[in-house]
This record gives sequence, C-alpha cells and structure tokens, in this order.
Amino acid sequence: MPDRLVEIPEAQHPGFFEMVEYFFHKACILAEDKLIDEDMKNVRTTREEKVKKAHGILKIIEPCAHVLEVNFPLLRDDGTYEMINGYRAQHSHHRSPCKGGIRYSLDVCADEVKALSALMTYKCACVDVPF
Repeated sequence: MPDRLVEIPEAQHPGFFEMVEYFFHKACILAEDKLIDEDMKNVRTTREEKVKKAHGILKIIEPCAHVLEVNFPLLRDDGTYEMINGYRAQHSHHRSPCKGGIRYSLDVCADEVKALSALMTYKCACVDVPF
C-alpha cells in the first residue's frame, strides 16, 4: 500500500479517485498470493521473479491512461455565456476497445471521472468483457 493512501480509511474527506486507488491496492494485497501461486504456476521462474512481474503488471494497470479536459461556451436564453467543463478519462488500454468515464456538468471534476473510469475497468475485468 503506498504511504499516501494508508490514511484514506480515517480521512475526513478523501478524494473519490484516492478511495478507488486505496481499494485497488487492498485487492492487490488480497489477491497477490493466488495470482503468483496459482495463476502464474506455469511460468518457469523463481517465486521472487513472479512477484516482481506481478507487481510490475499491477503498477501498469493502476494509473489512469488519459484524461481529457474540454471547456466550451454555452449561450443561455437570456444572452449570457457560461463556460461548461467536460472530462473524458480512459483508465486502461489493456483490453481494447477502451471504455471510460465521461461527464459534462458544472459540479464535476477530473478526480471523479478518473475514479469512474477506473471502476469501469475493474467491473469489465470482473465480468470478462473486453472493454
């Protein structure tokens, strides 16, 4: 578990993406032995090399691959303009085509969209759909 995430369970107002990262790392810790001892049993190398490989794969999967922020003007009926922010995040390209989070709203932030795209990646992986 990275040091920056250790205090997430006790934090007053943790970020949505920080919470997703925290639970990703908890799941990694819980699944590590099965991944190494059962899922990699046919890999002919030492357990230490398997651990390195598993940790490397998990480090590749963890971060959000792309976050796109767009801003566009909206002309209101009263003639005033308002700037709308939009975000599109693609968490993982490991199983293409890529699904992610997208939001256009006055109260949305990149953190929320990154969290939603990460959750979409994990959900699709759990039910074995390719995106």
